[in-house]
Amino acid sequence: MSRRTLAVLAALCALLLVSGRTARAADAGEYRIEVDVTNQITTVYRTEDGSVARQMICSTGANDATPRGDFRLQVSHPLDRQDWYFIGKYQCYVKYPTRIKGAILFHSLPYADRDITSVDQEALEQLGSAASHGCIRLHWRDAKWIARNCPDGTETRIFNGETRQDALRELLKEKSYTGALGEGYADFIACIETDEDQTP
Repeated sequence: MSRRTLAVLAALCALLLVSGRTARAADAGEYRIEVDVTNQITTVYRTEDGSVARQMICSTGANDATPRGDFRLQVSHPLDRQDWYFIGKYQCYVKYPTRIKGAILFHSLPYADRDITSVDQEALEQLGSAASHGCIRLHWRDAKWIARNCPDGTETRIFNGETRQDALRELLKEKSYTGALGEGYADFIACIETDEDQTP
């Protein structure tokens, strides 16, 4: 085999090795999602360092209708991840649906019309408890963030948490953690620790 042939083969091997690493990095994605059904909390972690990128209160399925397990986000309908999506079976609109598996989606609270003032008030009051038909309901801004930042293939784990975290749940009912103002996650939850420390 000539030196030139060996050089070409070596270059091809190097290219395949780099391509394989790039493909694995793309498969891993920038984020991974965990849904703690016990606490009704959805947390998005950065895959790079495991830090919390976003955390939000949610509503999973009543009567254990939300499947548990490991999934990868997917698109199987033209309106997935769009501003409005009509669910004919339940005669309601939702915003920013992102498909987890089959008919199971992340999406906003339900609306009577394509108008955010028509939010289902009962669903709003139930946010933070198991109340859906199986999908994972979120405030619309949180649903939009997932739709825009967690592409197809994003790892998603749905599981039963071990312990109830009532203080964190109450905090997330007031506002989601987004880090938008530059605060870290530890700063966001610091008030919980302060309140608990002062409890007699």
